[in-house]
Amino acid sequence: MEIAELLEPLEINFRCHTKTSLVDEEILLALRKAGCNEIAFGLEVADDYVLKKIQKHETVEDQKRGVRLAKEAGLIVRLYMMVGLPFETWDTISNTKQFISDNRKYIDKYTLSMLVPYPGTDIYDNPDKYLITWMERDYDMLLQFKEEALIETEDCTQKEFTAHRRDLSRFLEKTLGGS
Repeated sequence: MEIAELLEPLEINFRCHTKTSLVDEEILLALRKAGCNEIAFGLEVADDYVLKKIQKHETVEDQKRGVRLAKEAGLIVRLYMMVGLPFETWDTISNTKQFISDNRKYIDKYTLSMLVPYPGTDIYDNPDKYLITWMERDYDMLLQFKEEALIETEDCTQKEFTAHRRDLSRFLEKTLGGS
């Protein structure tokens, strides 16, 4: 809130990135008044089981509330979504698609990426905890926006993760249009 109050007299436009669990109506209205015109939420996935397992510290209900409140505050809403997460299945992809369908009137833009477990992250440092197997460790390949998965899990093969990304990408294009 203090930052919003400091930015308001500067009459600048900006965008911000946050988690849906960290916003409320008061914060969003203050950001809008201060010149924020776009908010991007790191949604990753709309599935409570995966969110809990990856320690996202938010729920699908938080996500629904956050995108709705942001849109009602007059902000452009962007979602950052991720495929290739540990514990992902076709069912969790379906849950994310259902979330998009149910909330499309609140979503203006999106970015879809494939998980890249970067060095220093919990997933990279603790592959056994997340039940992952590295399929590719060529650091030249560690690009967030590549289409092929770098890992496999007990739930998904590398090819299945790649199919998940292709399926979700087509769904997003059809449902929301270009990002």
